[in-house]
Amino acid sequence: MNERAIRAACQSLLALLDEVSKGAVASHETPMAPEDRAWDGDAARQRLAAWASSDGSGDKDTIDWPKYRTGFAWFDSEAPDLFGSYKLPHHDIIDGELMVVWTGVAGAGAVCQGARGGADIPDADMDGVKAHLARHYAQFDKVPPWEQEKAGPQSAVGKVGRVLSAKNEQALHSAVDAAEAAIAQVRSVLDQLGGATEKRDPEMRPVLKTEPDGAWSVFAPILKVNSERRVVTGHVLAANTVDYQNDFITPDEIWKAMEKYMIAFQQLDVMHNEVINPLLRPVECYQAPVDFELGGHPIGAGDWLMSVKVMDEEVWAQVESGELRGYSIMGRGLRIPVENLPAGVEVLACATPP
Repeated sequence: MNERAIRAACQSLLALLDEVSKGAVASHETPMAPEDRAWDGDAARQRLAAWASSDGSGDKDTIDWPKYRTGFAWFDSEAPDLFGSYKLPHHDIIDGELMVVWTGVAGAGAVCQGARGGADIPDADMDGVKAHLARHYAQFDKVPPWEQEKAGPQSAVGKVGRVLSAKNEQALHSAVDAAEAAIAQVRSVLDQLGGATEKRDPEMRPVLKTEPDGAWSVFAPILKVNSERRVVTGHVLAANTVDYQNDFITPDEIWKAMEKYMIAFQQLDVMHNEVINPLLRPVECYQAPVDFELGGHPIGAGDWLMSVKVMDEEVWAQVESGELRGYSIMGRGLRIPVENLPAGVEVLACATPP
């Protein structure tokens, strides 16, 4: 596998894939059922649910929802784990295989045109839904009703099989196909990994380093590594802890920094190289509400913790080898001298920086 090629594809297409997945299901081609096969939408939904279930039961708690999604043209991304969120079915399971059914496609196309019933689908998603269905129309050498209206009766026959020739639609299909292929390869690597591991060093705590001009940076060690999920968790900032420069940060100030990061940024680079890496994605970010332990390390109330999904092969190798050992945050702040340490502020226990 060429990991560099996967990363390059993901970097250019992740944003597009995220946008497409919000409503309209990415277009695809599947084997075709006989054109005269009868369509029963309710029965097809039940078979799709059983097919997408880990145990064949069709129960919502066992369903692989992205797999189930492939039988439809649209889903509500705000509630992806509800059967009612999936609309315009046009696939069925025949002899254990997902197949597109012409009468289901035609019925979904009629709904999109308002000729049969209606579909509560946002206008912003309708072009994507029509592009999805148009690809299936082309499989059956048919012309979607919306294309017939644009072309007129004289030119409709000439459009058969070429409904995807428009530049924008073709670019969308190509981009989505490439993105799905890249993501599938990345996931296959993740599936080959096993067992969560933890890296422990009780003495390592976040370290704040400040400069005379107000600039500052913090090294915060990784506290836990889940190799199966490729997720690393660690401190970003520790509250009420005096560091090597005799500085400390209150929980309120940590909240302000965390809030600003989540609203305005949510991105990471490696070793402060100032090159945003889209394959490093925050998947968990919170301020500890109470004292507890994580991976054998003490967490204090008010500490800022973050978990990052590492989808970059090179970066993951650096995490596994111990070359990358933590998070480092940079910013500017105001240093305020204090006469006495407030109650609850503790002095860093270890003698030397990590």
